[in-house]
Amino acid sequence: MLQSITLISTSARNFASRCISDIAATNIGPDLVEQGLMLATALSPVIGYDKAADIAKTASLSGRTIREIAKEHTTLTDYEIDTLLNVENMTQPGLGPISPRI
Repeated sequence: MLQSITLISTSARNFASRCISDIAATNIGPDLVEQGLMLATALSPVIGYDKAADIAKTASLSGRTIREIAKEHTTLTDYEIDTLLNVENMTQPGLGPISPRI
């Protein structure tokens, strides 16, 4: 038992020093999510599937984000777009704001 405890504690210290100690958060993950075309799906309950698909296609061809294209090609306010495209809210259970005009 003592040998197992020693092995586990040594392994935990080794793992922490070699793998965890110098990890730093970056903006790469959130930036990749913001550039993802899947965000157009969140717009479809409000603006319709066809319009959301057109926005995703335009974003894909131009290399711009869904948010930028949606601001140009919809009548949604900045607040409405930000609410619909809030990635943190998408991870919560429930349907979220899907009314025609938030």
